[in-house]
Amino acid sequence: MRAAAGARRELSTRDAILEAAERRFAERGFAAVSVREIATEAGLRNQASLYHHFRDKRALYEAVVRRTLANVYERWQRSVVERDSRTERVLKMVRATIEFLTEHPALARLCLLDGPSVDSWLVDDVAKVIRWLASDAAGYVSGEMLFVDGGWVAQ
Repeated sequence: MRAAAGARRELSTRDAILEAAERRFAERGFAAVSVREIATEAGLRNQASLYHHFRDKRALYEAVVRRTLANVYERWQRSVVERDSRTERVLKMVRATIEFLTEHPALARLCLLDGPSVDSWLVDDVAKVIRWLASDAAGYVSGEMLFVDGGWVAQ
């Protein structure tokens, strides 16, 4: 069980693993963190429990990145209204992204620590995510796409 901003809530095992992984990856980078230490920080009795939720360390890292992007998308959607001009949409999306990263500074470190020093597969995957983000953001800004139930749909 973990405390949340003034209230206590119980996290699912998957969410506890994701939160521990996010903190560890942001502190020291992908290569320097072991699955064992993530499992320990998440409160798991053994490392095998982690593999029930994520096939390997790479899948866990990707899940952390995807969860972060989903949170940013949700912020975008809450900040932008249909009648906004393109310029207003872009400004609101940038503001929402900066606010999110300000509230979650570990996420910026997560990306910075795992820059060019990591295996090429990670650089390639992050590049794909960034291209995907840019493409989706363009559709969202233009009003052609909406983020609904964890995915983008044409409007």
